[in-house]
Amino acid sequence: MSNTRILACEFEYFQPGSLKEAVDLMAEYGNRGKVLAGGTDILVNMKNGRIAPEVLVDIRQIPELVRMNGKDGLNIGAAVLVRSVERSTTVAQKYTALAEAAGLLGPLQNRNMATICGNVCTASPSADSPPALLVFNAEAWIAGPSGERVVPLDQFFVRSKKTILDQAEILTRIVLPEPAPGLGSAFMKVARVAADISTVNAAVALERDNDYFRSCRIVLGSVATTPIRSKPAEESLEGQQYSVDLIEHASTLASMEVQPSKRARLGRSTPEYRKGAIKSLVKDAIHKAWDRASEKERKQ
Repeated sequence: MSNTRILACEFEYFQPGSLKEAVDLMAEYGNRGKVLAGGTDILVNMKNGRIAPEVLVDIRQIPELVRMNGKDGLNIGAAVLVRSVERSTTVAQKYTALAEAAGLLGPLQNRNMATICGNVCTASPSADSPPALLVFNAEAWIAGPSGERVVPLDQFFVRSKKTILDQAEILTRIVLPEPAPGLGSAFMKVARVAADISTVNAAVALERDNDYFRSCRIVLGSVATTPIRSKPAEESLEGQQYSVDLIEHASTLASMEVQPSKRARLGRSTPEYRKGAIKSLVKDAIHKAWDRASEKERKQ
């Protein structure tokens, strides 16, 4: 459907200056309201008639939500643009997989409007940022009427398009811990064209001890209704000596995570195709992350 039509529904628009005001508005209007940050999903869905909220709460003027801090880890506010994450030197150096995911998250005009937290909140199976965040043990910080709570990001997703957020709650930031020295990471995706949504995607973060895998995290997107870790693949690598055959085996184990689905739009492809694509992606991402970890080891 075309994305150029006007907004046909009527709605009230609020631009709170504080987080408390935003939470109070969401508590007041309940399921009649929507939080607006980048708007690249909400406004499209409103134009296409998929949703018709009575209230939009624009959080882009709340000071603490527009900040990104790279000291002692990485703190990404809810209104921080994808483009800002993509261009951050700190992110590129310490959280390379996230920088790569941000750079592939739609066309440039979308990245100049969309937010990382918004991409997470859509809970789309094919979203690019969640796998890249999950390999770094990211946490979701959530504000609501009863205060603030923190949950591991891997507990944030319930199913496709559904998160743990209550109606009055707002995802205020995503926090990544300081990565281990020498950590190497990579993000890769398969899509019809580079700026399209992922058919499948994968993120890898690993530590190495000379020629051995010390630790490894592998997260896959668009293989199930939520992003998932491939723990069998991770466990097959940890403590083992690097070899091409070992990585081939790990990527095969990762491909077995692809879940059959009756929903044709999941990954826009068959499970069989996605299995082959995931195997290739994971294999290439492990090699790339391994090489990057090697480069960091030499610089220490």
